[in-house]
Amino acid sequence: MKVAKMSIAILAIGMALTSCQKGEDTLKDNVGTANIQKDSPTMLKVKTWYHQPAVPNGPSETWYCSGMATNCMSTVTIRPKDLVVFDDIFNALDDNDYAEVLNIIWANGTEVKNVMGNDLHDAVVNGTLKLSYKGESPDGTGEDLYLLFTDNVGNIDAVIPINK
Repeated sequence: MKVAKMSIAILAIGMALTSCQKGEDTLKDNVGTANIQKDSPTMLKVKTWYHQPAVPNGPSETWYCSGMATNCMSTVTIRPKDLVVFDDIFNALDDNDYAEVLNIIWANGTEVKNVMGNDLHDAVVNGTLKLSYKGESPDGTGEDLYLLFTDNVGNIDAVIPINK
């Protein structure tokens, strides 16, 4: 009887030690994997907005997204359904009727969010950012079109290049 109890105790201790060793090995493997992932950052290219005003008897006004920095987002292609809404927005901006711009954005939230996303849409609607644009309306040809989002001081917070 003593031998049976002793054998059971030794077997239980052996199983416990084996189980703990497997747990430590698994933990070590997971830590090694986590370290590999942590040491391999993903490099992202983000463009910045450049605006060079016209100079008398010099270069004309230019604007573009280029290089590394923080405020130009990926280029968005406006779908025909959304293009109708943005033409109305651009016309209101050309008429300096910002109240009408906000009315159009409010009334056509889905189409506007398709182009500028939820966060920028909400920031424009609640007045945190102001929308403007640079370039020609999507119904024209010529220069590229950019949506500009400025804060209340006039600093450019975000830029979305638009494909016509």
